[in-house]
Amino acid sequence: RMHCRTATVRERSFPKTITHPLRVPVPYLYNTLVCLEARMRRIVLAAALLAALLGGCQCQKKKLIAVVPKANSHLFWVSVQAGAIAAGKEFNVDIEWNGPATETDYTRQIQILDSYISRQVDGICVAASERKALSGVLDRAAAAGIPVIVFDSGVDADNYVSFVATDNV
Repeated sequence: RMHCRTATVRERSFPKTITHPLRVPVPYLYNTLVCLEARMRRIVLAAALLAALLGGCQCQKKKLIAVVPKANSHLFWVSVQAGAIAAGKEFNVDIEWNGPATETDYTRQIQILDSYISRQVDGICVAASERKALSGVLDRAAAAGIPVIVFDSGVDADNYVSFVATDNV
């Protein structure tokens, strides 16, 4: 499903006949793991970047960064959550994690983002479930003065601080 330029180079070191006990070719598993690792590193970097931007303030109150994934159920998003929490501890900011149950529930993702905007969180990191549907909510975040980092999937908007993703070509 996912192709990663850096991983396909490493694929040559495995014979094509070896398979994993799940009957998946070893190069496919290796490529998937390498791509997930690279994506997770970039997403943790995005959370760390936002934490560094907000953590430099000499304010009394601890900063709160909301992280909204595409979904909570997939193992990839669980690993992203662990990375975001680790970055929050490293930069002394609170991380609040909330996302829809499935990756196709973009209306729930919009509700979650609107809730964070009304609470005036200090920053938002979001992996868009649907690139067109989130433009309105990102406009509301920008109007409220909340910096937004978009990660993993792009959006049809330009009112965010940074976009972090891999090239899955």
